[in-house]
Amino acid sequence: MYNAFGVTRVSDPSYPGCAARPWAALYNAVGVRIARSILFGICVVAVGCDSANQTGTYSKTVTFKNGQLTLGSATISLPTKIEQLTVLLGKPDRTSRSVNVIYTWDKLGIYAYEKPDSGQVNSVVFSYRRKSDFKFHPRLNFAGKIVLLGGELDAKSSKKDLTRAGLSVTFLPIVYRAEVPPHSIFAEYRRGRLQHVAFEWTRK
Repeated sequence: MYNAFGVTRVSDPSYPGCAARPWAALYNAVGVRIARSILFGICVVAVGCDSANQTGTYSKTVTFKNGQLTLGSATISLPTKIEQLTVLLGKPDRTSRSVNVIYTWDKLGIYAYEKPDSGQVNSVVFSYRRKSDFKFHPRLNFAGKIVLLGGELDAKSSKKDLTRAGLSVTFLPIVYRAEVPPHSIFAEYRRGRLQHVAFEWTRK
């Protein structure tokens, strides 16, 4: 079975509930398939596409503090419901169904994951670089800043900025991670650019 990233899903008892955690599943997956998936993604970025660098309209600062996400002047806790996100962000432009239900706001550069039949949005992702090989990715990039832990991130952030913000590189050199129980923060950094920052509720 494949997760939303096209990576073979592997059970790992040290990461309970990973089947509902797209970024954790990517982090925990092993073997040839994940290597092929990463290399394919790198090739796509290397080739490039016209929309990869286009910025969306959502330029508000996002802050993660005390387990809550503040978007502009509104605060939400994960997990949340799609109805609450709709009040904050407007109606999603698209809804995709795979291992998870994925809501996409194309003009904002934001997407969110909901575990099927749960009614709970467990993960919100801010995309700084579009991946054209994944149909659910926003068509435009997130234009705002993200403030978390010990620092601030934006589209121009470096690996040092990720470290200052409190994230540590994982065994996958393109993935940075921080644990703030019951939440996890994931960032993808490759080819000299911050790609995405994801906030996930990781409790069973």
